[in-house]
Amino acid sequence: LCDIKPSYIEDWYSTLTDFRNGLPLASATKIFVLNALGEILMEAVKKDYIKESPITYVERIRVEYSKRDKVSADDMKVLFPESPDAMILLYGDVVTALYFSILRDTGFRPGEALGLKWKNLNLEKMAIYTTSSFITAGMKYREKIKTTAKGKSYKVGLISSITMRLLEMPPMYASHSDDEFVISRT
Repeated sequence: LCDIKPSYIEDWYSTLTDFRNGLPLASATKIFVLNALGEILMEAVKKDYIKESPITYVERIRVEYSKRDKVSADDMKVLFPESPDAMILLYGDVVTALYFSILRDTGFRPGEALGLKWKNLNLEKMAIYTTSSFITAGMKYREKIKTTAKGKSYKVGLISSITMRLLEMPPMYASHSDDEFVISRT
């Protein structure tokens, strides 16, 4: 630990890559890694393994987050027409129209909408909840959702009458088990 110099850390973290594809990590991700290393080195200082943390002298990568423009009301009308038939025409089929309608209604992440099972719907109350998701990169299923700092294990959303009508259309309302996914990927 005593031999670690700030320049070693800068050289190391500037070259971090994603282990899955070998591409460079995003600057924001590198900052998370650097912060974790900083915590480790501060613990080494507390335990008197080193006198001071070399990370104190490391120049940080600046991250400039791009500003996201809000979707205008006119664009929303184009993306989400006021009838199920228009939604199907726009998105090509009932399943895709339903998927985007659920995203709009609930604010669920894409993987959370894909993880919805029929048992997660309460059609009488026009409500849904999710406790599972798909990691969209690689479509790996997991029995949990990405949550906020509050650590909730589920998310609840209300659905619109258009989403409700899409759910009632074939092939959506065909015979299915409670454990089948609402948004079929077949």
